[in-house]
Amino acid sequence: MNNKKNILFVEYCPDLKGGGAQRVFLNILKTVNQADYKIFSAFPLYKKGDLADEIPEYVTTFNYDSKSPDKTGRKILAYLEFLLYIPIIVFQNCYKLKWNSIEVVYCHSIISGFHFALAKIFVNFKLVYHEHNMASQRPKMFVWRLMFDFVNSRSDKIIAISHGVANELADYGCDREKIVVVHNGIELQAIKDVNHLVAKGYQRLGLDSSNKTLLVGMIGHFRPWKGQALFVESYHTACVFNDDIHYVIVGGIHDDAYYEQVQQYILQHDLSDKVTITGHQDNIPELLSCMDIIVVPSVPEPFGLVVLEAMMMAKPVVAFNIGGPAEIIRAGQTGVLVDDVGSVSLGEARVSLLNDYELRRVMGCEGRNLLEKQFTCQVQVDHVETVINDLCEELSIKKRSV
Repeated sequence: MNNKKNILFVEYCPDLKGGGAQRVFLNILKTVNQADYKIFSAFPLYKKGDLADEIPEYVTTFNYDSKSPDKTGRKILAYLEFLLYIPIIVFQNCYKLKWNSIEVVYCHSIISGFHFALAKIFVNFKLVYHEHNMASQRPKMFVWRLMFDFVNSRSDKIIAISHGVANELADYGCDREKIVVVHNGIELQAIKDVNHLVAKGYQRLGLDSSNKTLLVGMIGHFRPWKGQALFVESYHTACVFNDDIHYVIVGGIHDDAYYEQVQQYILQHDLSDKVTITGHQDNIPELLSCMDIIVVPSVPEPFGLVVLEAMMMAKPVVAFNIGGPAEIIRAGQTGVLVDDVGSVSLGEARVSLLNDYELRRVMGCEGRNLLEKQFTCQVQVDHVETVINDLCEELSIKKRSV
């Protein structure tokens, strides 16, 4: 007898370069227990992206086109198309849910959450909404707030990736009893042949591996809240304590104006030979392997997968004492937490790490140990499965009582 629970995971973006949410979506799909669940996934199959290439064969996939408004400049037409397609998308979703006897739908975006919250009016299933952002980072638009409130009201459980995210959800009117904090996890990898990784990393950065310059790096798309400006500005303070340092910024451009602002600062302060900007990069472990200190200057950072990636490579992390990093980093053990948000305090916080190799090594090792215990994909999915199982039990009780 097949007692598997039918679970549908939904993502509106098929591009793993889009951000951490897409990678978390894939990691959950890969890790959730096949013996207990029949796993379905829905995302845009026809759009360009690398998500489809990594979906496991045992996962049944559906095409899901959310008609999410893009940034091409035809904003009015894009929003009109989105509105017109709502009933069509909801009808299609209802058919798939009924036909496949889906018990739980797990949404990773506000738009997919909105579509399935509407479907919930017509079909009996449990809805989980996975919130990856601070509520305050949502667009300041009436339509977005309307969708946000609707999804929150219709969801049976809301997974927040940090307590910071959970608190903002509650401040925005979400029922605290619905919120479950589940920290993200990453796929644990053994660190093999470190010297080869380091050599490859230096080669990709175009830097001389024989030079003993200290590499201080950050990883994140160019957006104002990611903090590239604060990071670059902190160079002047940090170099007072060690003038043989080089900054590395890895990440794609999501805000052209902000990117130009950071570039202008580098040029105006004669830092072109002190700062390397790589653009988007794959195989992040190679680049992390040759960095001595990882900085996460995001304000606020909802979680910070890069913190986990740095811990996996046994690197100490410096971040502001707010948001997700404050819940991951153990101050003085795996990295440094900075209380005052500013470029000066960010530069000063690294004083102990800049000139102490042994401290960097010990903190990095402690970070790796903490990652293995608390922040792997399996730890994350164990919590997710608990949420799913509880909802399936509620659904079963309700069906038996009818």
